[in-house]
Amino acid sequence: MHAQEAEESDKGMSRNLGGTEDNSGLNFDLIREQKRRLRHTALERRRSLPDRQERSLRIWERIFRIPEFHQAQTIACYVALPEEVQTEIGLRRILEEGKRLVVPYCRESDLELCRIFSLDEISPGYWGIGEPKEELRQDPARKVVAEEVDLFLVPGVAFDRQGGRLGFGKGYFDRLLRRARQSACRVGICFACQLFDKLPQLPHDIRMNILVTEEETLYLIDLACENVF
Repeated sequence: MHAQEAEESDKGMSRNLGGTEDNSGLNFDLIREQKRRLRHTALERRRSLPDRQERSLRIWERIFRIPEFHQAQTIACYVALPEEVQTEIGLRRILEEGKRLVVPYCRESDLELCRIFSLDEISPGYWGIGEPKEELRQDPARKVVAEEVDLFLVPGVAFDRQGGRLGFGKGYFDRLLRRARQSACRVGICFACQLFDKLPQLPHDIRMNILVTEEETLYLIDLACENVF
């Protein structure tokens, strides 16, 4: 999605592993370059996409039909930038169904989660992205930790059919999802033009359980959700 979440700290990862290649044979410089090119391709595709609002509606119609959405009591969902899959319809539906809606916001190098009860509680924050208002973030009663979330609705620059995700390169969402419990369901949301057959991935990249585009809903069998919400 987001400049907010800008995925994977690839340079830091290669430094931490002592160079550009580890004992698994991964060439981190090559993978970073592949990711850079794919980001450019995916963003260009998304930028030129017509009817984003109508396509977003079709995506949400699919999300509303998946059992994991209905089973979840606490749902984390991002606030969309103009070129992303729009989320207002989903945010409203989550609230209307009486579920616990939490929205991520950027704090230093991490994403934190804050519960909201109305879309009026959102205002532009870091990078101009919609976030819970500052006074709400300071309220301990609104703070939600990742382990409490049943279902994460996750944006991305690109996804692949194995559940791989490509963000902007900073690792915000990977770090957030790493704090979630294993049974939490991770649903990647993107337009069909952002879906690739296979993306280059590094060991710290977090994969999705389910992918939803305006054209299809993909369940990743080897990552099937443990429905124990």
